[in-house]
Amino acid sequence: MIGSVIGTYRVTACLGTGGMGTVYQGVDVMLDRPVAIKVLKPELVANPQLIERFRTEAVLLGKLNHPNIATLYGFLPIGNQQFAMVMEFLPGTSLETLLQQRGAMPLPMAVPLFSGVLDAIGHAHRQGIIHRDIKPSNVMVLPDGTPKVMDFGIARALGSSHQTRVGAIVGTLEYMSPEQIQGKETDARSDIYSLGILLYEMLTGRVPFAADSEYALLQAHIQASPPPPRVFTPDIPEIVAQVVLRALEKDPNRRFQTAGEFKLALVAATTPSLAAIPSDVRVALSLSGTSNGLTSPICPPPSPSPAASKMLPPFHQTALPPSPVVATKSSDVWLKVIAWSLAGVAALVFVLATLAYVWVHRGGAVPESRTPAASQPPSHEEAISLPPATNTALPPPERDPLEVPPPSRSDPPGVLIPDVLPPRSGGVISPEPPSTSEEVAPKKQPPKRTGKDQSGVSERERRRRKALEALDQ
Repeated sequence: MIGSVIGTYRVTACLGTGGMGTVYQGVDVMLDRPVAIKVLKPELVANPQLIERFRTEAVLLGKLNHPNIATLYGFLPIGNQQFAMVMEFLPGTSLETLLQQRGAMPLPMAVPLFSGVLDAIGHAHRQGIIHRDIKPSNVMVLPDGTPKVMDFGIARALGSSHQTRVGAIVGTLEYMSPEQIQGKETDARSDIYSLGILLYEMLTGRVPFAADSEYALLQAHIQASPPPPRVFTPDIPEIVAQVVLRALEKDPNRRFQTAGEFKLALVAATTPSLAAIPSDVRVALSLSGTSNGLTSPICPPPSPSPAASKMLPPFHQTALPPSPVVATKSSDVWLKVIAWSLAGVAALVFVLATLAYVWVHRGGAVPESRTPAASQPPSHEEAISLPPATNTALPPPERDPLEVPPPSRSDPPGVLIPDVLPPRSGGVISPEPPSTSEEVAPKKQPPKRTGKDQSGVSERERRRRKALEALDQ
């Protein structure tokens, strides 16, 4: 097998052999990346049930995409009724090897590793897949400390038909749940039980149940209570031990219902602020139980010491402060509706006021053609339609004979022609002596209209008024 080429993958070395197949190390000749190639043992190729289970593992693994789960690259046929599963190559050490080398892990090291495993199994559960074979040998720890869950060989999709015969036990006995041993229907809570045993082993260095025979081991899982983890590792906090024991409950309804709930309880139990609370005044941490409303505490509330009893008053004598009134969602909705309504009314009033202002100052103004200026002369048509003027003009006012009228447009500049001539004497007009600059200087005042000009203006104004009255009629 070593040196052969499967598709675009070349087999380079053998990594190990399991119960059903062999895992080889290879390289993708097209992408130049290392891969792991898993194939069935030659003696198992003739078993159609094992071939179908091998294909089911590839199908289920192809549906999962999570940083804590080994990635599937492809599923290729090789030879007659033989297949190869190409997966992500994971350099590192299995969790089983780490536990054999160092034994129990300290809490700061065990909790981050186990949290990654919980994230991976929780992702599989949300995709409707249960692992059914969670154990340390199926968890790889990369050099940077990232855990990777592998081997979904006996995993099953929820609601799918069973591939094993009735009464057969599938899995590893040390990590199997009671309902899995009894052949009952399994779900995500069976993986929660196996995860509890895995955490128990990581904190204590051993599994909770050990027996000389398989039968005794199966009976221990079904009937016996696991010893508290503090019996083997006394420095484990009590609240952490209670989290582990809750995951190992015989009744699935009393366990954590999801991997996320398990992680939440573990993180809360290992928070430094909670661990610093004295045991005699620690409040029992309660987590939601089954979906039917069952709520059970992780650990029973400890009885307070005499010193704590003196410091703390009895609960029934302590008056609780009234709870503040919290606005409901419906009231918030009504407040928003009222606010938007007021804003709409204000916008409408603003628009109406703007339109009224524009209409008054633009649309309602009197056109300039209806109010002609007094100094504008009448047009030719108006002059024809006007009635003849009557001899009712007022006599012109008396004028000073020495007053000089303003120069007309046709007069040359600097020449002043008097409007009124002096009286004749002997038939000869005696011209006025030329005026000097001193005499012209005071005549810079604006000239006054003569009686003839004022009569003409009043006559034209009277004609214009009569024309406007005729138009209005």
